[in-house]
Amino acid sequence: MLGDWMALQQIFEPNPGILGTSVAPELLYWVSSNLEAGTTFLLIDLKNTTRVDSSGLGTLMIAYNRVRRVGGTLALCSLHPDVRLSIERAGLLEKFDLYTDRREFENFVSGDDDLHRYAL
Repeated sequence: MLGDWMALQQIFEPNPGILGTSVAPELLYWVSSNLEAGTTFLLIDLKNTTRVDSSGLGTLMIAYNRVRRVGGTLALCSLHPDVRLSIERAGLLEKFDLYTDRREFENFVSGDDDLHRYAL
């Protein structure tokens, strides 16, 4: 049973620093290839991301639209305060499921989380 939910979720962790133009192709490829494989829960772990620029915001929106189009979930975790503020100012924060860290996301996906979704 544990393997079943693990096969449905994948985690992407961008290189440390800025989420921007240099990360966009890799992130969008990751989203597309996981969706083609049937993965329904995708998490972007931003623990090492200190800033997100306009390209990064656009990439997150494209990724979100691709995932939602197939009925999946795109979540974010470990948001640095500046990253969270940028996403919020762009009006995108409410589009994503937000988690404190990977563990919280994995607990939710596996059904071990009583609250099921946290609004950070």
